[in-house]
Amino acid sequence: MSQPTRACPTCHTPLPGVAAYCYVCGTETPAGINRETGERIAVTRSGIGPAALRGKLQRALGPGYELQDMIGSGGFAEVYKARDLRLKRDLAVKVLRPDLGLSPDLLQRFRREAETIAALRHPNIVPVYDVGEAEGLAYIIMPMVKGESLRAILDRDGAMPIAEVRRILREAASGLADAHDAGVVHRDLKPENIMLEGKDKRVLLMDFGIAKIVGAVTGDEADPAEALTTTGIIIGTPQYMSPEQACGDKTIDARTDQYSLAVVGYRMLSGVLPFEGESTRAVLYKQLVADASPITDKVPDLPAPFANAIQRAMAKEPAERFESMREFGAMLDADTTMAPLPAAGKAASRKTSPLAVVLLLVVVGLAGLIWYSMRTDAGLATDAVATDAALPPAPVASAVVAPPAPDPVAGAITAPTAAPLVKGGKGTVPPGAATPSPKGAKGVKPGPIGPAATGAAVAAPSCGRAADAGDWATAAAACTKEAESGNATSQRILGTMYDKGNGVTQDPAQAVSWYRRAAATDVESKYLLSKMIEVGRGTARNEEEANALLREAAAGGLLKAQQTLAFRLETGAGVKKNEAEAVLWYRRAAERGDGGSMEKLAEFLAKGRGTPKNETEALDWYQKAAEKGSGDAAWQAAQMYFKGRGTAKDEAQGMEWLKKAVDKNQPDAIKELKKRTG
Repeated sequence: MSQPTRACPTCHTPLPGVAAYCYVCGTETPAGINRETGERIAVTRSGIGPAALRGKLQRALGPGYELQDMIGSGGFAEVYKARDLRLKRDLAVKVLRPDLGLSPDLLQRFRREAETIAALRHPNIVPVYDVGEAEGLAYIIMPMVKGESLRAILDRDGAMPIAEVRRILREAASGLADAHDAGVVHRDLKPENIMLEGKDKRVLLMDFGIAKIVGAVTGDEADPAEALTTTGIIIGTPQYMSPEQACGDKTIDARTDQYSLAVVGYRMLSGVLPFEGESTRAVLYKQLVADASPITDKVPDLPAPFANAIQRAMAKEPAERFESMREFGAMLDADTTMAPLPAAGKAASRKTSPLAVVLLLVVVGLAGLIWYSMRTDAGLATDAVATDAALPPAPVASAVVAPPAPDPVAGAITAPTAAPLVKGGKGTVPPGAATPSPKGAKGVKPGPIGPAATGAAVAAPSCGRAADAGDWATAAAACTKEAESGNATSQRILGTMYDKGNGVTQDPAQAVSWYRRAAATDVESKYLLSKMIEVGRGTARNEEEANALLREAAAGGLLKAQQTLAFRLETGAGVKKNEAEAVLWYRRAAERGDGGSMEKLAEFLAKGRGTPKNETEALDWYQKAAEKGSGDAAWQAAQMYFKGRGTAKDEAQGMEWLKKAVDKNQPDAIKELKKRTG
């Protein structure tokens, strides 16, 4: 079946025929995205017609089935009702759209993924009866669900009762947890894929893994004109995408489903989506950099534990969400208030990805020199994405101020910055401080605090300590006093309190004012201020000023700012596209140990994007990223050894890296190892 192709009019991704949407741009309709405006542009339709498709599908199913009417369609597939003539039952047949350009490699990928999905057995997952490929089509046979989608209910009734939302989320979380245990990530969780069956409205999850199947790449060396997508594709529905998925992170894990389910819960409770926009690009951008209005603002009577569970599951950084879907489900029923961020030392189980933020803490010497590193979600500064759900910490009694220094990338003198602070879950602690890290600090186990530990009398709580403990009344007084005395850390904390409405009346303008005062010496405040100016929160929107502040924060050494800037320069999101400069910022982050940036840098070097092609160096960075936990990087390293790219051909080394990729469940590596070992 011949499939004409055309390039997306905005990002130039080759789209086969009447592609349901441009996978790189992220829209779920037959349209492309104008990268300059973010608006949709129609893509000319072509390819197989409905009658021809029905004929092919009926022949593929064979005489045992009677194909009936089409009952639904979407970006990935079309659904037909069918009658099983032997077992006398009604079924649903979901066929992947032929205009997606189904290659032999993609069909093989489809079969492997569908077999995994078919093995799932859970009362809240729609079972798969059979899968097949014939006549150039790939299809899945499922039972006919008697009920309606959650989307239909929301469109009709709007916000739902709290008890019903809790039940739906709990059942969905149970099904997802079982799937995650089997290594299956949904990737496109939304109300349309949640069916409510029968009088009891039992939750049934649909379309597991379809996004992954459709997002398959035909190979490392695939011709872009023939491949369905390119590396780093964006697959899913923008309004429900996690930040790491929105930026095309190749190393997303089960926590992306947690984020999407929390967004579904937010909509069920409030009747509205947390992020909306006039274009797909606007929505994706908000997923990356904007904070949703607290759900309690929309539903004041929502129990605190329930609200906190939704907030935490919607954290921009995967490491700040729950460690598993089961934990999320359990917290929906919790009767005690939980911390909005994970406990110390538990926040970094996910694979390294281009912007997943992890804090490494090393305190060296009497001066308390601290090197800290954060990894952010996906090739994008999804940390753009960095959440401010946690308030900064204890004020610095006496900070070391570094003199201004020229910055080779930003081309400007960087502002003096206070000595780096150890960032915790909600605060910061000065280097060399005797007091243990605040509760929630990543990778640091809290120690005893108070007279029992120090033998000293209990002092009045400081701004950072009070904020960290969630004692907002005390924090409001302490932070105001310390901020007015010129303490930059307290100014930042107070700004965040006004931004979030914690302990004070929410006032974005006051937040901006305090961030501005702190930004003179605090790079974190520069970053937070840039985010508010960028979206016009508490002040006039000014993209130029926001970008200038972001550059200053990046030049001042804030990793999430560096990665945010790198991604924007790479994609042209909010700034003029400049891959050469993007490479420089990714290199800075990579050299500081960020695995996601290592993988990004290797990709640029391997392809000669923004920098001279250097496969030898690319191999080195792929190996370093693999050691940080990336299965995709290990797979790329194996390929380079097998093909003699950047190094002499070495089957033994190739097999070593291939096995490392398999250990990390990299699907292409699993397939290759089976082929090589039989």
